Amino acid sequence: MRRLLSALLLVAVATACTRGELTDPVPSPTGPTIEVGTGPDTESRLLAAVMVALLEAGGLPGQVVEFADSGDARQAIELGAIDVRPAYTGEAWLEVLERADPPADPRTSFARVQEFDARNGLVWMRPAFPREGGITTPPANATFAFVVAGPPSVDADLRTMSQLATRL
Repeated sequence: MRRLLSALLLVAVATACTRGELTDPVPSPTGPTIEVGTGPDTESRLLAAVMVALLEAGGLPGQVVEFADSGDARQAIELGAIDVRPAYTGEAWLEVLERADPPADPRTSFARVQEFDARNGLVWMRPAFPREGGITTPPANATFAFVVAGPPSVDADLRTMSQLATRL
C-alpha cells in the first residue's frame, strides 16, 4: 500500500510540475463527476482524496463520497452509485467471498478476488508487485490483532488475548 501511495503522490507531483508556470491558471475540470467512494478508515480516505486530486489535475472532476463502513462502500460500487474506491483484497476475501484465512501470497489473493468480482462487473486495478523475483514474504495480510501502547499499568502483563479478556 505504501508503494501505491508513493506512486500516486509521485504522479500528482509530476502532473503538477508539467502544467506550465506556477502563475498559469489551472483549467476547471470538465465532464461528468467521478465519484470516489471511501470507508471511514484514514488510509482509504487519504487514497480517495489523492485519487480526486489526480483526476482534477488531469482535467476530470472528482468527488469523495464517504460511507459509514466499508460494507456500505462496497454496496455502493456494486450498485453503480460510485465509480471507484480503494479497497483491500483481504477485506473482499473475508466479507464478500465470506472465506476465512486469505491466501498468504498477495498475488493469489488478488487473482481470486479479481476473478470473483469480474463476474459481478467489477474490475480490480492491478497493484504494483515487485519485479525482481517476486514476493517471498507478503508485505501485509488480513490478520486482525490488537495493538497496545505498552501495559495499561505497572502491574499488568498483557501478552495474550485471554489475558486481555480477564481484564475486560
